[in-house]
Amino acid sequence: MFNRLKKSSFIFNSVKVLFLFLIVIWILGIISPLFLNKNQIDLYFLLKLFYTPVCHQNPERSFVCNGFQLLVCARCLGIYLGVLISNALIIINFTNPIKLGYIFLSSLPMIFDIIFYQFDIYSYNKIIALITGILFGTILFLFIFEIIRESILKVNR
Repeated sequence: MFNRLKKSSFIFNSVKVLFLFLIVIWILGIISPLFLNKNQIDLYFLLKLFYTPVCHQNPERSFVCNGFQLLVCARCLGIYLGVLISNALIIINFTNPIKLGYIFLSSLPMIFDIIFYQFDIYSYNKIIALITGILFGTILFLFIFEIIRESILKVNR
């Protein structure tokens, strides 16, 4: 029994580190335009093409740095930063299980932001989109990671 628990703990810790590594690499790709110069425009367009399947990349809804648009919009950037934050919380074991209802609650600010913008109640704001994305991404990934943790424990019982 102890060996199975030890094995589950090792697997879970390995998965935590793997996810952290992958999200850091993903976010570094997103912010890579910060490190490009004007002579690397071909590399920029290649990277932008890589991120096209995961975001609409609307220039009006994206941050611009160093003369280049970041590779995802402000809301998607927030979601990925939220995943990074939740992953850091998971690494230091500073989490509690997240209930499904919290995902719904964390999505409400994002949904209201989208609705208010669509009905011209206010103009699009990248900072609000970023913050609502961070909130949603953090809660969603904590929930997903709890499912992963439970699956690892179940397999190793």
